[in-house]
This record gives sequence, C-alpha cells and structure tokens, in this order.
Amino acid sequence: MRSNRYAFELTWAKGSSLLIADTLSRAAICNIASSEPGLTKETETKERSNIPDAMLEKLRAQTSDDDDMQVLIGIIKRGWPEEKSEHPPSARPYFDFRETMSIENGLIVRGEKVIVPKAMRGEIKRRLHAAHLSTDSMLRRARRTVFWPGIVAEIKQMADACETCQQSKPRNQKETLIQHETGQQPWVKVGSDIF
Repeated sequence: MRSNRYAFELTWAKGSSLLIADTLSRAAICNIASSEPGLTKETETKERSNIPDAMLEKLRAQTSDDDDMQVLIGIIKRGWPEEKSEHPPSARPYFDFRETMSIENGLIVRGEKVIVPKAMRGEIKRRLHAAHLSTDSMLRRARRTVFWPGIVAEIKQMADACETCQQSKPRNQKETLIQHETGQQPWVKVGSDIF
C-alpha cells in the first residue's frame, strides 16, 4: 500500500547482468517479443470496480472543487512534514494515515479506499444506509470502498438514530437465571468460582 503513490517504470534486464540471481531470473520467458536492452513498461493502477463509474466521476469533480482536498493533494505530492502541528488544520485528521495515502486518477485514496470530500459524505452515508442493515453491515460496506476521518462514528450515529436499523440489529438472547437450592446448615453446599 505504501507503493501506491508511485508510478513505477519496469525495465527488463538480461539474467546474466543481474548482480544477485533470484528465482524469477532463472524462470525467464523464452519468447520475448523484443530483445532490446531498454525494454520498459509503465504500470497503471486498476480502476475501482466496486464503485460505479458515474460515482467515481462525481467524486473526482467534488475532490477538485473541495479546497481541503486540494490542500491534502498538495501535501501528498510535496511530502508530509514530520510534526502534525506543521500541517494546516484541514489536513491534520489525515496525518495518522499519511503512509497509506496517494493520488490516483484525480482521487485521493487510502490503500484501496477512496477518500470522500465533505460535500459527498452525506450522499455516501445515505447510500450505505439504504438497505437498513444495521451498523455492522454499513461498516463492512464502507470499509471496502470509502474513507474519511470519523466515518465509523458517523455511521454508528446514523444507525443508532434509525428505528428500522435497530429492529434488524442482532440481539443477544437473555439467559434465564436458574436459582440453586441453598443448604440448611453450614458446609452442606460448597462452590468455587474457577474464573
């Protein structure tokens, strides 16, 4: 995930020119299309298949319009200062996640998740909440696709305020109390709490 912020350039090298032989150099492909020594290929990041294209375009547009997101993009491109206090207030909540953040096709991503600008957070929460499947399901859906600081607390608050979510929430079965008989004299019944 730390390497997501870089665009790598891969270069093929002949096995005999490698300083340290490894397993992959011994399993070379026999029919290489071009045997030129400067054969290079630039890797491209995969598109997010779990978010619809229309939503990705909307997120890109909102990211480019959001001043806080633009400040964050600038910090990611320049590099993060050592101290949290050296950041603008809008970027401080992201300081703890700085190692996993990168820019990808106009979006800020944290690992595999897209960071949602403030203007889109309400819509994303409504989409997550549409099925009324309680906090755990909403969090599971969110953890695969989107992120912003405080997302867990906001989703829990939304689910706690929804009556339908509360009805579908799993409930623990109440264990009925089984009363034991007490002895009539001392030491008739002896018990020990093992744990």
